[in-house]
Amino acid sequence: LLKVWSQKSHLLHSSDEQLTYIECALVCFVKYAKDEVRKGMKWLAEEWLLNGTQYHLKSSDTRRKIRGLFITEKLTEWLSFGHDLKFDITPEMGQELVDLRAIVDEDQLEVLSKSAEANNEAMKNNNLNNEKNENSLEKLSRNLEKLSTKGAPPSQLDSDDDDDFPSYQIPEQELNLSEKKPSGDEDDETFEKPEPAPYYIRDCMDALGANENCAKFEAAFGVLNQFIRKRALGYDDIAEELVTKMVFLEDRFSTVKFEERKFEIIVSCLVMSPHLAPMLIDLMYSRRSPMCYRYLILNCLAESATQLSTLDTASAKIQYLEGLLKENQSICTTKQKFPAAPSSDWRGVIEERLEKKTRRFTSQKASSSTSTPQKNRFGEHAVGFLRPLLAINQYREHLDLRKEDSSLLAKILTTAAHLMQCARNCLNAPRLAMWLEVCVRELISHEDASVRLAVLLCYDAICRALPDDVFFTLFTGSVNEWLAYTVYVIENDPSGMCREMAVTLQYTICSKAPQNSI
Repeated sequence: LLKVWSQKSHLLHSSDEQLTYIECALVCFVKYAKDEVRKGMKWLAEEWLLNGTQYHLKSSDTRRKIRGLFITEKLTEWLSFGHDLKFDITPEMGQELVDLRAIVDEDQLEVLSKSAEANNEAMKNNNLNNEKNENSLEKLSRNLEKLSTKGAPPSQLDSDDDDDFPSYQIPEQELNLSEKKPSGDEDDETFEKPEPAPYYIRDCMDALGANENCAKFEAAFGVLNQFIRKRALGYDDIAEELVTKMVFLEDRFSTVKFEERKFEIIVSCLVMSPHLAPMLIDLMYSRRSPMCYRYLILNCLAESATQLSTLDTASAKIQYLEGLLKENQSICTTKQKFPAAPSSDWRGVIEERLEKKTRRFTSQKASSSTSTPQKNRFGEHAVGFLRPLLAINQYREHLDLRKEDSSLLAKILTTAAHLMQCARNCLNAPRLAMWLEVCVRELISHEDASVRLAVLLCYDAICRALPDDVFFTLFTGSVNEWLAYTVYVIENDPSGMCREMAVTLQYTICSKAPQNSI
C-alpha cells in the first residue's frame, strides 16, 4: 500500500475514489498493526515515505497535497522515526481530512461493528414489514375472490380446462408441404427473376452498388472479370475507380466464393492495367485501409506479377499448338484417302529411318526443339510495383512497421522478394536488387522471427534473379557479409524456419560462385 501511495503515476493519474481507498486502507493498516510489524516496516518504508512526501508537496491539487501531508505526519508518528513531522493545516483545509481523522481518532473496529449491527437490525425490520405486507395482500385477494364468486351462476365461472375449446384441425395444404414453383403467367413476389447480365462495363460497376437488388448485383459481379480480361469498351476510363471500388467491396448478399472472385477481379485489373500498382500500394499504406485489405492488396500484387511474368510464355505455347493444329489440318486435306501401308512393308520402314538421319530432317527437328527466348512483360512495370512498396521507412502515424505492425512488415518484404523473382533477367533487375538490398540491410537483427525470415527470402530472391556475373559484379563486397550472416543465423537464431532458410541461402550463394572464389 505504501509503495503504491508513494508512486508519482498513482498520484497524478488515479481518480479521487482510488486515492481515497488507498489512503484509508494505508492508515487503517498502520494504525492497527502490531509493534513487531511496525518495526519490520520501518526500514522498508523510509524511502517510500520520503518519495511520497516529495511528490505530494509538489502536487498542484490542494486536496491530494493536504491528505498526503496528513498521512506523512501520522506514519512518522506511528513508525517512530525519531522526529515527528508537523505541517500547518488550516481549518478550511481540514474539511478534506474528515474520513482520515475519523480513522485516527476513533476505534475503527468498534465503528465498523456498530455499523454492521445497525445494518442487521434494519434488515430484520425490513423483512418483518415485508412479511406483514404479503399477509395483508393474500387476505385481500381471498376476499376479492369470495366477492366475485357470490351471486354468479356456476356456468359463468371461468375454467382452466381445455375441453371447452374447439379442436384445431390441420388443413391438407399444411400437411402436404411442397415448394411452389413460379409460373410464367403469375407474378410471384417470393421468387426473384434472374437479372440479365449487363452489356457494358460501366453498367457492371454501377450495379455493384445495388444495396437491395441481389439479382442485379450477382449478374454484374459474375461477368465483370470477363469484361476486364477482354478490355471492354470504356474499361481504361474507369479502371482506377473500378479497382478501388473492388478493394472495399463487401459481401452484402452472401455471394458464393465472393472472396475468391473478388481477388480474381483485382488481379485482372492489375494484369490489364499494371500502371495501377502504385495507386494500390498508396491505398495499402493509407489510413483508409483496414489490415485485412492491406493483406489482400499485397496478395493481388504478387499474383498479378506472376501472371505478367508468365503471360508471354503461355501465349507462345498457345500459338505453337495452334500452328501444329493448322499443319495437321492442311496435311489431312491434301492427302487423299489411300490405304495405309502395312506394318510388314520393310521398305517403308527403312525409308523412314533414312529420312530421320538425313541433314534436312535433323535440322528441322533441331530448329523446332529449340525454344526462342520470350520477353518478360513484368520487367516494364517492375519499378512501379517494387519501388513504392519499399517505402517502409516513411513516417506514418497510423502504422508502426518496426514494432507493433511487424507482421505487416514481414508480409511486405515477402511480397517484395516475390516481385524480385518475377523480374528475373530483366533490364531493371540490377537496380531493383540494389534497392531491395538497401531496404533489408537494417532489418537483419529484427526481434520478430517473421521479419528475419522475410529478410532471408529477399536475399535469396536477389541471388536467383540475377545472373552469376552480374550478381558478383554488384555485390562483390557484400557476399562475404551475407555468408557470415547466414552462419550466425544457423548457429544462434531460435527460429527453426530461419535456420533452414539460412542454409538454403548459403547453398544458393555458393552455387553461384566460381570455384575457389569464396
